[in-house]
Amino acid sequence: MATLQLPQQVPSPAQDSETLRKAFQGCITDEKAVIKLLGRRNAAQRKNIGDTYQELYNQSLIDSLDSKLSGDFGRAVMLWTCEPLERDARILHKVLNSKQIGMNELAIIIEICVTSSPSHWWAITDCYDSLFESNFHQDTSSDIVPRTFVLNLLRFIMPFRKSLPTVDLDSDIKDFGDEMLESLVKIMIRCIVSPEKYLAEVIRAALSCPAGVDHDSLIRVIVRRAEIDLMKVREAYFEMTETSLDNAIKCNTSGNYQDFLMALLGHVGLTMQLTTILQKTRKHIQRAGLFLVYLYKRILGDKHDVFAGPNCGVNQHYIVKNLQEPSGNGCYLLHVEGFSDGLVRGFDG
Repeated sequence: MATLQLPQQVPSPAQDSETLRKAFQGCITDEKAVIKLLGRRNAAQRKNIGDTYQELYNQSLIDSLDSKLSGDFGRAVMLWTCEPLERDARILHKVLNSKQIGMNELAIIIEICVTSSPSHWWAITDCYDSLFESNFHQDTSSDIVPRTFVLNLLRFIMPFRKSLPTVDLDSDIKDFGDEMLESLVKIMIRCIVSPEKYLAEVIRAALSCPAGVDHDSLIRVIVRRAEIDLMKVREAYFEMTETSLDNAIKCNTSGNYQDFLMALLGHVGLTMQLTTILQKTRKHIQRAGLFLVYLYKRILGDKHDVFAGPNCGVNQHYIVKNLQEPSGNGCYLLHVEGFSDGLVRGFDG
């Protein structure tokens, strides 16, 4: 399942283009506006925005982003704004132009290949050839890439996808007699059997890298999977680490970079969890203030029960803005977007 959340009403590509243009004007870019807009548009919408932006201002949206944004935040936004095929092709091109191609680089090629459908993979290689006036297969056949990897990558993957449960994996692997290739084949198998678990492991390794966070890997997985299966990756990460992926990213990133990654995760955290739950059940909610605070306290592990005052109205948008205890007497002031403020009192049950 995807984590990307779209607004209920999406402005036209022209309106979005104008918003972005205004965000780029002046000495200081309005990065919050960029996050709010691009972080809530799917691939088709982003393509329409890019095409319209080019028509209106005779300038590439990617070029504008490149000139205005920087650092990990800038790289994440630009990679996200690219069309999916172009994005993957650019990742592969960067890998193949590394000074040294080792296990990490080859694992990225496997990750993209195996987690893509066959048709998408071939389309990626075609896009690669067109973008860089090169040939992907020739580039992977150069002297800097192990030939055993090249010879076996593509012919190995597709048969496994069809017959993996009946294959004697140990004896296939042992026949290669190449330690690096054995490791790469194991990566292929893990990607095929459970891509979400493999990608969760990539994120875990990226966040716990001894040399510091591997932001390239973190950005790659979040950006590539936000519209596909990032919800499953998040679940696999929790099962693997007993830690929330959202919290792990918050602890290892900051500023607008953090905000953008969290946007791709669906504006996650308590606010979005509550919003999603309440939107699905709003027909059954009579006292929304009570339900919101009850969920809020239960998610945070508070065992107190609560009751709501009469001023908690009902609206289609349930987003907790703040929960304060201004007087310290157990009486909470609930701020909810679309609601009037309501008082709720907690008591030991």
